[in-house]
Amino acid sequence: MGEEAGVGADTGVGVSEDEIDLLTTRFFRGTGSADGGSGLGLPIAATLAVQYGGLLFVESARPHGLVVTVTLPPAAVDDLTTR
Repeated sequence: MGEEAGVGADTGVGVSEDEIDLLTTRFFRGTGSADGGSGLGLPIAATLAVQYGGLLFVESARPHGLVVTVTLPPAAVDDLTTR
C-alpha cells in the first residue's frame, strides 16, 4: 500500500530558496517572517512525521508562500486517527 499525504499551503511572504532547507531547524525563522512564532512548528511536525515512518517536505509556492506536505504510511494514519 502507498503512503498517504496531507498538504497545507499559505500565501504569506514566502521564504528565499536558500532558507527552505533551514525551516525544519529548531528556532529558525526566515528573514522575511512576521512578528511572533518561535520557529518550532515545522521542526516538531517534521520530527513527528519521521517518528511515524513518514516525511515532511517544504516547497516554495509561487508567487509567494509555502506548501508543506506530510506523507505517512497508512498504518500510522490508522494509528493516529483511532486514538
